[in-house]
Amino acid sequence: MFDWAKMGAWHLVLPPNRPDANNVQHVSACLAGRQSRRPLRGAILGSTPEYRSVLRRHCAEVHILDKSTDFKAISDSISGTHPNENFISGDWLETLSSCRGRFDIICSHFTHGNISFAQRPRFFELISDALAADGVFFDTVFDPQTGLYSLPQIQRRFSDQPINLQVANDFNSIALFQSEKMVELGCVDTTAIYDWLEPILEDNHLWQLARYTKAVTPPGLRWDYALGRGPMTFGYDHAFEVRSQIFDDRSSSFASNSYLLISGKPADARA
Repeated sequence: MFDWAKMGAWHLVLPPNRPDANNVQHVSACLAGRQSRRPLRGAILGSTPEYRSVLRRHCAEVHILDKSTDFKAISDSISGTHPNENFISGDWLETLSSCRGRFDIICSHFTHGNISFAQRPRFFELISDALAADGVFFDTVFDPQTGLYSLPQIQRRFSDQPINLQVANDFNSIALFQSEKMVELGCVDTTAIYDWLEPILEDNHLWQLARYTKAVTPPGLRWDYALGRGPMTFGYDHAFEVRSQIFDDRSSSFASNSYLLISGKPADARA
C-alpha cells in the first residue's frame, strides 16, 4: 500500500508527524520504572528514530519491525545503529504473528494508516498478543474527528505565512491530512488532494509553498485514514485495556485529531 522509496526526504518531516519530546518522555518514564524487574525487550512498529534512541537506553533488546529497507536506511542515517538492535524485516501482519508474549513495550507512531481498514482488527490483535503479560503499548493515533478544512480556510490560513520547513509541515498536516477532500475520498490520497488544491495554487505564494511541501509528503501516497473511522471502530478496546489517552497540545496542527494511547493487554489475556 505504501512505497517508502518515494519518501526519500523523510528527514524533512517534523512533529506532529514524528514523535515529539512529550512522546519520548512518556516512554522513557515508563521504562525507567521497569528496568529493575528484568532485562527489557522493546519493539518499534517501523524504524522511528526517536523511539530507537529512547529504547536503546532502557532495553536490553530493541526489535525494529519494518518491511521497508528504504525507511530503515533513512532512520539509520538519522539515529545511527546500535548493537542491541535487531531488524525484523517483513509485513507486520506476518512478523507479529511469531512474537507472542515477547515484548515488554511496543511503540507505534501513526502506523494505523499503513494498514487497510479491513485488516486493522487483526493488526490490533497481533500487537496485543505480542505483548508480555504486563507489557505496554505506546500508540500515537491519528483519528480525524473535527475541524476539517475547506479550500477557503486553507487559503486564508497560509496566504501570508512564510515559506519554511515548519510552515510546509503545517500545510502538510492541514491540507493533506485534515481537508474536506479526505471525507469525499475516504482516505488520504496525496495525488487527489494536491489536485483538489489546484484552485488556490493559482496564487504563486501558495503554489511555492505546496511545491516545498511535496518534498515533505509527495504525490502518489495513500494512507487509510477517514473521518469517524478511528481505532475503536475496529475493535481496539477489545484488543487492549486503554489506561491513558493524552491528546496533542492545542498548539499542535493535529490538535484534537491526534492522541497518545497507553494500553496493556486485556485482563482476561494476562494469565
